[in-house]
Amino acid sequence: MLGGRIKPFVACALIAILAAAPAAAAQGPSPASRPLAALYPKLDAAILASLLSSGSYSADSDKTEPALLPAGEAGAAIAAALEGRQRGFLVETLALVPGAKAASKLELYNCATKYRALSGVTYSSKSHGDGAVLFSEVTRLSDLKKAKAVPDVAVSLLPESADHFLRLKDANFGTCYYEAALNTKAPGIVLALSNARPLSYLFIPVVPVGGMFCVFYVEQVKEGLLIYGASGGNLSGAAAKQINIPSAVRKRAAAIAGWLASSLGR
Repeated sequence: MLGGRIKPFVACALIAILAAAPAAAAQGPSPASRPLAALYPKLDAAILASLLSSGSYSADSDKTEPALLPAGEAGAAIAAALEGRQRGFLVETLALVPGAKAASKLELYNCATKYRALSGVTYSSKSHGDGAVLFSEVTRLSDLKKAKAVPDVAVSLLPESADHFLRLKDANFGTCYYEAALNTKAPGIVLALSNARPLSYLFIPVVPVGGMFCVFYVEQVKEGLLIYGASGGNLSGAAAKQINIPSAVRKRAAAIAGWLASSLGR
């Protein structure tokens, strides 16, 4: 979502939980990867310099509308995934992972469906230091009601869309359940995730159903693997005081993005 420490460069949890769905045509070799400039022809020079030099850029979280959407189909697909999601804040990030290379969207999809590999991913914690385990006991489920565990299986046909459920043990929120949606119609892959059950901290409910979400767009570009992230939430009152939700979102996104990038090298 990666066993080692990863830089906190993504804004929200790329929790790669993609499920099997009605398949489209078989996925052959992908066309030549387009350059980063094709996605961001008007990207601010300072942002581009930060992305190329450090591999990451994180925008301010005191806004509610996206400002870093890529051009064309990719941006439209992300906007559609964000539509209707209420939020009191929105954190956007860009990450460029040089050297990470997928032969096709199908390979990228199959790397992202190995969600059990998210078990044991680590992060940097103020209270527990570097190498603290963020997620453990990660399992894909058939549905929320029966919560039957299902195996991670690579697909041979790329689905146009997919919905799935995931159960995991989170360092802060304990056992959690998420609902995610995937769309592969754009040049890259859109992954959208939101909590399917309330999240609790120290047994106190702090995030209602759907109160925290993450949307990722992942595309193989000539320069490496590009990961766009947008995460937010709609919390207020006592709930917002229990835990720093933007910080929690950033940590989870960084862990998932690092896991996805590392899975391409295996």
